[in-house]
Amino acid sequence: MIEVSDPNDPTLKYLFYEDGKIIEGRLIGPGLPPENWDPNTNLADLNDVSAQYLDKNEVPAMSWSYGCTATSATMIFGYLDRNGYPNMYTGPTNGGVFPLTNAVWGPSFEGNGQCPLTASQNGLDGRTKKGHKDDYYHAYGSNTDPYFGAWNEHTPQDCIADFMGTSMFQKYGSSDGGTWIWTNPEGYPLYDFTRYDDTQRDGMHGMKLFVESRGYSVATDGQNSLNYNQVIYGYGGNTKGFTYNQYKSEIDAGYPVIIQVQGHTMLGVGYTGTDQVILHNTWDYNKHTMTWGGSYEGMQHYAVGVIHLNPPPAPTPTPTPIPSPVVKSIKPDSGESGTSIFYTVTGANFKPGAIVNLTKTKQVNISSTAALKGTDLTGIFNIPADAITGPWNVSVNQNGQYSNDDIIFTITPPPVPVVTGISPDSGQAGLTINYTVTGSNFVDGAFVHLTKEGQTNITSTGILDEGKLTGAFNIPLAALSGPWNVIVEQDELYSKDNVVFTITPAPADIPVVTSITPDSGEKGTEVIYSIAGEHLLNGATINLTHEGQENITSIGYLIGSQLYGTFVLPPDAITGPWNVSVNQNGLFSNDTIRFTITDSPVHIPIVHNITPDSGIQGESTEYLLQGENLVDGALVSLSRPEQAPISSTGNLSEGNLTGTIAIPDDALPGPWNVTVNKSNLTSNDDIQFIVLPSGPFPVVKSIAMSFAVPGKGSGFIVSGTHFENGAIVNLSYPGEENITTIGELVKGALTGTFNIPASCKPGFWNVTVNVRGKVSNDNVQYPIKGKFR
Repeated sequence: MIEVSDPNDPTLKYLFYEDGKIIEGRLIGPGLPPENWDPNTNLADLNDVSAQYLDKNEVPAMSWSYGCTATSATMIFGYLDRNGYPNMYTGPTNGGVFPLTNAVWGPSFEGNGQCPLTASQNGLDGRTKKGHKDDYYHAYGSNTDPYFGAWNEHTPQDCIADFMGTSMFQKYGSSDGGTWIWTNPEGYPLYDFTRYDDTQRDGMHGMKLFVESRGYSVATDGQNSLNYNQVIYGYGGNTKGFTYNQYKSEIDAGYPVIIQVQGHTMLGVGYTGTDQVILHNTWDYNKHTMTWGGSYEGMQHYAVGVIHLNPPPAPTPTPTPIPSPVVKSIKPDSGESGTSIFYTVTGANFKPGAIVNLTKTKQVNISSTAALKGTDLTGIFNIPADAITGPWNVSVNQNGQYSNDDIIFTITPPPVPVVTGISPDSGQAGLTINYTVTGSNFVDGAFVHLTKEGQTNITSTGILDEGKLTGAFNIPLAALSGPWNVIVEQDELYSKDNVVFTITPAPADIPVVTSITPDSGEKGTEVIYSIAGEHLLNGATINLTHEGQENITSIGYLIGSQLYGTFVLPPDAITGPWNVSVNQNGLFSNDTIRFTITDSPVHIPIVHNITPDSGIQGESTEYLLQGENLVDGALVSLSRPEQAPISSTGNLSEGNLTGTIAIPDDALPGPWNVTVNKSNLTSNDDIQFIVLPSGPFPVVKSIAMSFAVPGKGSGFIVSGTHFENGAIVNLSYPGEENITTIGELVKGALTGTFNIPASCKPGFWNVTVNVRGKVSNDNVQYPIKGKFR
């Protein structure tokens, strides 16, 4: 097997020869919709006389659930579950019958769809233990398997993605949302491909394994198992591929068909016109069209997947099913966000304790437990203030049986708040004023603003009490006297009613200070204080004064009867007692209250890390150094034995040091120690900065190896650019020692032999090239097998 990279088809990863034929391996997915994708694009006209499609009430349409290929397979098996193969889905939802969409399971943590049949997970569909999503899925496109090194993965395999190998990087090299698809580019069907079942499992073979796990079997043509991938006719110039007429025959026979485009998998459910495919695209619940052999959202159609099952065993007689709930109407049929709505649902087959849901794609359900009143369901919806406005679907859930009736409840935005008055309508600067705002359309927690052109708003959070808003304004001492507008803000809606609150001048009483807490602090620190006394006003200026010294000043905020604030004590402040003075509009306290500044203890600087941790000869690098006991103007130095130090003056910003390191042209490449020095105190934390040589870095494009198994020698050829003879070639894997050798430059490529230890861990090992300290970083990997294949 040869690893390849095709810029025209980035999904193509491997080639190998079998019986004289080329086989291609592609990693398909995640397959998420493109940015700004419009779900109303290329909608199928189902009323066209040429349109033929599988029963709309039987083929589920699903939104993306942890991988497009597994999602498409789920739609096939959901269809089969509804048509004679009831063991495909056996969960509690919808009475054990797979639903027509996966909306009932709500959005995933990434805001996409989810489905327990596609990817099982703890807490979904009544599951109480970890499943596929928990063990293997971290974030779409990721190579992280959360279980690896943390816990034992779940057993047995129990969902479609388990069997298809989707997102299972440690076992199959599948990044999150990705599934392997193998095809023969000459156009022959590739039946039940198992050649790399242990390392890059073919998704179509995984579908067969899932079918067998459910007690069913895949049909044969007498020689071949009828689960296969096949390139379409004409793709790449082939003359043996799957044709549009074959596709139409599959649909006419009642079989959905997997549609493979470069990077994405969809499900064909019908056809129309002379060359159009009707499909479910895994992005919404609509039917869309694409041209056979054309492209979909810029992705070229190249292959199909087909699976036929043997007839199911004769079913065991089952009791008469309990009828599903039916919804005919909901009253009222609309309500404002942020309110509680008493509702009545009419319909049939209702039971006490039914759960009534408002559902919307990618939104969390709004749920209510209903009471049975006659034949109707009644209850209360508490609509969140941030609920998306517009139509929501009404669904009734009774013991896992769901209604499916297209009844709509519309969530509307709240009305604009209206202010008719404020009491009192005036207050003095520097005081706290309790107010009551009258008006309409208020909500609890609304912001009440006093505004004046050119002035900073005075803002309070209002409490809703019998339709009125109550709260308190802390009016700054320096607030401008005169009329200020009263504005209520809620949900980004603002009142506009010309109601005025008048601020009057602050009282002229001289402030009195009786105490300050704490009454001491270390120089070079920040001290949060409270001042008790009389006639104190909001926004007062608090001074620490000392003869011959510049005042240390703070603004005090009145909370209750005390002033609160923060003093920043300079590192060079005179130690000893300082006088505490309150200034309010030029009126000063005079109470002989003292605050004592003490010496600060010795704090040796500590370095935690420096970002970036490398730079290039002859260039300047802006850095961020994080640590403890850092002060403005500290000297940041890079040092190395027998080399002149490289130094920079650090600027303190939010507790970190920032600056620029100018690396000389002749600085020795490699690790340099990072230290911080201030007032003859120097850090000693073994933090390093790497000086990189100037010039281009080596680039690895691909690696070809004869074979790679533990205990063997393996010849290699590494292709790329900026190589030199004698460059170091590494194979690396987390937690394992590097496998290293010296490369010989031959016609621009590096050649050599890796001696792979017998104890080497199988898996995908990263390939890097080191040229005089410059290391490639290209995410090229090669698999080391657990056994020779």
